[in-house]
Formats: sequence, structure tokens, C-alpha cells
Amino acid sequence: MVAVAAVILYHAQVVGFSGGYIGVDVFFVISGFLITEVLVGSQGWPPRMALTDFYYRRGRRILPALFLTCAVTTVAAVVLLLPWDLQRYGGYLGATTVFANNIAAWVDEADYFDSRVAYAPLTHLWSIAVEEQFYVLYPLMLLLIAKLFPRYLFAALATVAVTSFIGCVWASYHHPLANFFLAPTRAWELLLGALLTTTRMQWKWNRWVCEIAALLSLSIIAFLVHVYSPATRYPGWYALGPCVATALLILSGREHRTCTYRLLSRPTCVFGGKISFSLYLWHLPVLLLFAYYHITQTPAVVTTGLMAAICLLATLSWKFVEQPVRSRAVLRTDAVFVKWAVMSGAALLLIGLGLWHSTGFPGRFPPELAVLDQNWMASSGSVLGCVNRPVEKIAAADLCSYGPQTDTAPKVLVWGDSHAMALLPAYEQWANARQLRIYFAVKPACKPLIGVTNSADTIERQAGCIRFNAAVLLAIEKLSPKLVILNAHWSGVDDLILSDDIPASTPGKSNFRRSLEYTLQGLHTGVRTVCAVLDVPIFPYSVPYAVGMARQRGGSEEFLTVRRAQAEAQFVLPEREFSELHRGGELETTDLKDALCRGAVCLYESHEELLYADRDHLSIAGARFVSGALAGCFRD
Repeated sequence: MVAVAAVILYHAQVVGFSGGYIGVDVFFVISGFLITEVLVGSQGWPPRMALTDFYYRRGRRILPALFLTCAVTTVAAVVLLLPWDLQRYGGYLGATTVFANNIAAWVDEADYFDSRVAYAPLTHLWSIAVEEQFYVLYPLMLLLIAKLFPRYLFAALATVAVTSFIGCVWASYHHPLANFFLAPTRAWELLLGALLTTTRMQWKWNRWVCEIAALLSLSIIAFLVHVYSPATRYPGWYALGPCVATALLILSGREHRTCTYRLLSRPTCVFGGKISFSLYLWHLPVLLLFAYYHITQTPAVVTTGLMAAICLLATLSWKFVEQPVRSRAVLRTDAVFVKWAVMSGAALLLIGLGLWHSTGFPGRFPPELAVLDQNWMASSGSVLGCVNRPVEKIAAADLCSYGPQTDTAPKVLVWGDSHAMALLPAYEQWANARQLRIYFAVKPACKPLIGVTNSADTIERQAGCIRFNAAVLLAIEKLSPKLVILNAHWSGVDDLILSDDIPASTPGKSNFRRSLEYTLQGLHTGVRTVCAVLDVPIFPYSVPYAVGMARQRGGSEEFLTVRRAQAEAQFVLPEREFSELHRGGELETTDLKDALCRGAVCLYESHEELLYADRDHLSIAGARFVSGALAGCFRD
């Protein structure tokens, strides 16, 4: 109950529960303990288990409530979700039916810590996928250990657990997304619980030791729920805290009926534990679908009402679905249960695949909402070729370009990230209008700065950006363009880390200023002009989604308003540094906000065309709309 409550309050964005996601880890440890007791504790060792009985029990425990949640959520999704979100939902639905939701989330690069933006109401089922993937193999592993190493069960499981944990720590730095969602780096948490059952050690703790251990464990979990946040590098070393605390809580409760044990055994907590699976299933679809419809931050009183609704749904699901199937009051024989499970799963799988490969059935909405489906990556058929250029080709100046494909045309090089990619239609216009050959060196999430990395990035991404930027410098040396344009998303510059190559500077200079000056030193040799493109306003929500849902509801779009002063406040540090360097004659600047924020309020739509594809990337129409604002770079 504690684990599920923490997760629900985290997803409800309740203040003080920024680390509530550790409830999943707490549950993994408890699950590993309970399942191993079923497999080993009651059978003795070596086990003489009937695997079919185990899998039948797991199926009856998981599938009825899971399939019901998926079916109801799908009906709501078809009614509510905009076409592109319904397509995405279909992929998650199909994956859920084969317990591959975690793989779908990994492939989709879902941001679990920003699920209000992701709007995938089944994202939370990644943890059930991890658990079931583990339990498909775990009984087989136990049987293999019983056959080959019957006297070394604890040692064998401990070896696998330690190996998984080492992989988890390594992946937390190198592949954090895979580390979060995939089973191999999560297995150690389940195995930690399993080890509590399989160990032959006699702890013999006295009552006071157990009381202190239990209270300390619960306090650690509560403390970590409060202090951890989406910024925590998780899982990895940080996952040890909640997992070890949970193991300690289990051990203390097994030795003595401590005060903490009695507290958690009160009827309310016990009932919460009974319905905890249904609570977990229902909470995110209810919270996210309501947030999707409501768009803006949900008021506290409404969140309280949603919590009550979730508890009611969970209770009904437990009473009328979970319990009857588990007790065999319905679907009495295993053969009947298997037929039902196969038919239900196949139906949901087909529906999911159908939605995934559809266009999201835009006919559900008024024709005027079709304009909302803006894809800035579709601005040119060669965009992906520009993005996926191998470093070797970039260094050899083998770049995609627009305008006259001759060496006699004046050369311009655009160096940047995905925001430069979004502006490709505007640069194409300038290339054709001025007969310029504009080259593109772009890589998502890599700012065009030398000798700097972002502390929030993985080691791989940091290394990739360093290699990319170094290759762009070599390309500039070979091409000798008359103009280099620095075009990037200039937010997050407070997180930049300087390399040792950048010399010491005047005290008080920001890392961004030092890296920018260092980059300019490398560019001015043989380059006539360097121009920085100042960023577009960041909107509080994805513009196509927010506008689409507001218009579908017939509501006001006032909540999307961003004023010029607010837009400028979003980039205070970088724009101050750009302005000072511009006054010193070291670079030119041009501000896209001059096109988007001509008055006090910034535009997100013009002539019934949306100018944004999400919160901060311009759409194709938006790129063309701001094209004139690039004149500051092309003045000469």
C-alpha cells in the first residue's frame, strides 16, 4: 500500500512526493520476496513446482484487471485523444498485451518523469511488463539452479543480482533510458527480495533491534520519496536506498510484530494492499486522461476528487473482477480461463495495432482541427540525411546543402541543434532568394559550442556532441564559408561544463560566455561573419495539442498566452551574453521573437496555420513565418 500510494501521489504531482516513483522499486523487492516464498518456501528446496500451476496463478492474478483497464482506457482514448496521440496510444496498447510495454516506452523514448507531456495513459504498465518478463524466466532459473547447484541457491541468486546491479549502475551513466525501462537492469531489485527468502542465515534480532530497524526503514523510504526528484540519476546507486530499506523492513517484520508492522497491518492498510494492484492499474489513465482534457494544472480539490474516483474504481475492479477470477467463481477451469485470456489479449492486440498503423481517425474531429498535425521534421525530405550525417562525412565537409549546388555561390554554414532543423524551410527560402549555398551541420540536443558539455546529458551524448562539434570546425576550415550561423535552443546554459581546453578567464564570467568566446576564436579565422539566432518563445504546453483540445471543448485559449516580457525572461543569461558580444563587434545577432512577438503577446498561429509543432519547435508554417527575421544574419 505504501509503495502504490507513493507512485499515485507522484503522478498526481502532489507537493512533497517528487520521488514517489521509488514506490515501484519498493514493490519490486516485496514482489520478489513474496513470489520466491511461493516458489521455494512452500515447496522446500530443491523445489518440486508445477510451472503450469504457477503461470496459471500469475495469469489469474494479473490479466483480468489488466485487460479490463486497457479496454476501458481504450474507449476513453478513442473519444478523447487527438489523432497523433491516439496512434501512439495504439502502440502502447499492443505492447501491453504481450507484456512488452517497457520495450515500447524505451523505443518511443518516453519521458516517464514528464508523463503529463507524454500523454500515454498506459506508460505506467512498463513495471508490470518488467515483472512478468522476470517471472517468465525466474522459475526456470530456479529449476536450473536446483539441478546444477542445489546447495548454492543463495550464492547463485546473489551472483545474478550483483551482476544486474553493476549493469544498472553502469547503464545509469551510459544508457539511462534503457536502464530505467528494461528488465535486465531492474532484475536485482526483485532478486534482493528473493534473497530474503532463500538465505539460511538466522538473524535472531531482538525486539528492540527490529523496532528500530522497521522505523528506520519506513523513515528512509518516506525521506527519499520527499528528496528524490526527476533530476535524480535513477535507478543506479540511488536505488539502493529504497531497496535496502524495503529489505530491512521485511526482515524486521518477519522476526517480530513491531509497532511498524502493526501499523501497516491495520484494516485500512490491509484493504489498501488488497486493492493495490487495481489502484496501480487505474490511477494513471484517470489522472492523465483528465489532465489531457483539462489541459492546465489540475486544482487540488479536483485532484482529491480524482483520488476518490480512483479508489472507487479500484475497489470495484478488485471485488467484481480480481476476486471472482482468482477464487474461480468465474472462469472456473484453467482451460476456460486460457481461452478467455487468449481471445481478450488477441482482441486488444489487434485494436492496438490497428490504432498504431492508422492515421488516428481524424474524422472524429471537426475538419478545421486537421491543421493541428504539424510535423517540423517533414520540412524537407533530406532532413534526416542532414541529421544522421556520420562524423567522418561532416569532418570532410560532406554536408547537405540548399541553394545553387556550385562552388561559385557564396557559402553559408548553419551549425546547430533541432531548432536549426526546424528552421530549414526558412533557410531554404534565403538560399533560393539570395542564390546562397547554405550548408547544414545539425545534431539534436547539441549546442554549437566548443569545449563544453551539458551536465544533464549522458556520457555517450556528451562524447557524441564533442565529436560532432569538432567535426564541424574541420568542415568550416575546408569550406571557408562567408557566414556561420549559430542556431540552437539556448535554454539550460546554466548546466554547461567547461573542458580543460578553455583557458581561465575574468572572474565572474559564466561558463556559457567563456565557451561562446572560445568558439568565436576558432571561427573568426577565415570567416567573415558569425551570427547567432536568438530563440523562439517557449509555450507552457505543446501548442497543437493544447489548441486542438481547447477548440474541441469550445474553451478559451487564454492559458496559452506568452507575453514578450515572459519570452525574454526565458533566455536572460544567453541573450545578455549575446548582446554584449554583439556590441563588442564579435558577432551579429538576430531575434526570432521580433517576428513572433511584434506586440505585447507572442503569436502561435497566423492565418489559420499553427506556427509551432510542440512547445518550442516551430512548424513548417512557423519557420516560413519568421524567415524575414533572419535578415539580421544575411544583411551583408
